[in-house]
Amino acid sequence: MWTASIAPQAVTRDLTELLSTEERDTAGRFHFDRHRQAYVFAHAVLRDILGRYLNRPARKVRFEVNPYGKPFLVDADARIPPFFNLSHSGALVLVAITSDRQIGVDVERVRPLEDIESMARGHLSPQECAFVLRHDSKERERAFFQCWTRKESYAKALGRGLSIPLNSFDTFMLAGNSGLLLARATEAPSVESWWLTDLEVPAGYVGALTVERGVDRIMFSQWLSLASAQ
Repeated sequence: MWTASIAPQAVTRDLTELLSTEERDTAGRFHFDRHRQAYVFAHAVLRDILGRYLNRPARKVRFEVNPYGKPFLVDADARIPPFFNLSHSGALVLVAITSDRQIGVDVERVRPLEDIESMARGHLSPQECAFVLRHDSKERERAFFQCWTRKESYAKALGRGLSIPLNSFDTFMLAGNSGLLLARATEAPSVESWWLTDLEVPAGYVGALTVERGVDRIMFSQWLSLASAQ
């Protein structure tokens, strides 16, 4: 697991030049500059990290997407290219990488929500909704985003994103549990089980990770700068 911190001054021409034409076009369509900068930074960091694993310049990392929009690596020189997933929110970027199994990650900055009760009832399972609503007003947003990131990480690991209704499956786990074993999903019948766990992320954020079959340990690295050869 790689982490990186977004700063406006960090979005330089060097980062922008790492992106593909399609990525630059996507960045250019953002209405707010802060959203454009976050997109450029996150995707350049992703390319730089993957380039290190593949031993090639970041700008030459090639992606394709599945029918639901999840990107995957295309690399003729690698027998099995690394599996990866990207998430960013606020000033935080997470890049999750495994060598041989599907993975999904999600991070959210905890922030106020206008109608959290309606959102909880509309998007969460009954058990998750009850978990959120029993928190007082100061902790309710954090509880909601904790459930949300678990669901997003699972849907992203399956490669189906928000095509799966978030209230159609349950990710509730008791406080103190190291993770949750999720059984085979109809959306991914070839995978016997999935392991879901919360992530230790900076204060003000919550994050979750879902991995095919499970993982023995999570290793964290901090991205600080571009690799020397681009």
